[in-house]
Amino acid sequence: MADNPEVSQLIPINLATVCIESFLYGIFFVLYASSTYLLVRQGRAKAAAEHGSANSVYRAPMFIAAQIVFLTVTGHWVLTVYRLFQAFVNFRGGTAPLLYYANIALATEVAKSALLVATVLASDAMIIYRLYIIWGYNKGIVVLPILAWFGLIAVGAGVCWRFSQYKIGDNVYDGPIGRWVTADCFFTLATNVYCTVCISYRVFRTRFRSRKHPSLASPNLLSALAILVESAALHTAWNALFLGAFQRASTLQFTAIDVWSPVAGTAFMLINLRVALGWAQRARHVRHHRRRHRRRRADVEHGHVIVCGTEAARGAVAGAGGLGDGARARAGFGLASGGGLDGAPPALAAEDREAMCG
Repeated sequence: MADNPEVSQLIPINLATVCIESFLYGIFFVLYASSTYLLVRQGRAKAAAEHGSANSVYRAPMFIAAQIVFLTVTGHWVLTVYRLFQAFVNFRGGTAPLLYYANIALATEVAKSALLVATVLASDAMIIYRLYIIWGYNKGIVVLPILAWFGLIAVGAGVCWRFSQYKIGDNVYDGPIGRWVTADCFFTLATNVYCTVCISYRVFRTRFRSRKHPSLASPNLLSALAILVESAALHTAWNALFLGAFQRASTLQFTAIDVWSPVAGTAFMLINLRVALGWAQRARHVRHHRRRHRRRRADVEHGHVIVCGTEAARGAVAGAGGLGDGARARAGFGLASGGGLDGAPPALAAEDREAMCG
């Protein structure tokens, strides 16, 4: 086994992987903490502005998915560090780290694979959810990615099962494990490419149409799209990197697959952070404009009531020439108050009054 150049490189590769994954996990953790804090704070501010439930943010799909991704990425990193100590300290007294890393049927390696599959599933589910939202809750547009997502569940379970059945010396690349791993990569790759293309098309089309109506154009539209596309591209590119390394039987695959978990988590948290920052701006913007709109509406309604009441009173008084002075006064007072000739209560909404006043 030590004569195999691929196997002999397992120790330096895994040592490097621990360092790289730990560094990327630190970036992921900062993004997770920042986005979660902002999502909760701005979600509560938005709920207060709209008189909604302050706990509604905890039921949001993006928030729930963020917690799932955090748990799976953290678990994956913990197992990576744990396996390092197992290989060099506990397994056979630390005398056979090469044998430890070469056995992918160990429970810790199978668990790491399961956590990676769970991370990818959560990330893919959220990009499908975004596609569904951006396309106006169009169920037809998400049929294909949902089918691919369920395929990923089945194939991911198959990969974990195949890993548990591995025997040292088995051919990983040309055997059943290789076919399962390749299918796993293709399912998530197809989902990400499809969703990214559809979302890009939809947003670009919206922006093109908004050029005809500058007041409807969003200044953050392209920046939001850039974050979305770049994040999905980051996940997709890493998927393609691992798939290419695996097909070429390159030792780079070992680092690529271990680092895939924090990369996928980072891509997801970048989008979450963008959403949180967008909510922060929107919450302030909405509260400011809602107050200004209420003041403007109150002024408009007050002005229309006075104008309508005055003009209606004049017309009623002028048209009541055959009546006595008291009757003309009562008619004028009744319409100026918003009521009828008999002083009935007003039945018109502000919009109806504005329409009638021209």
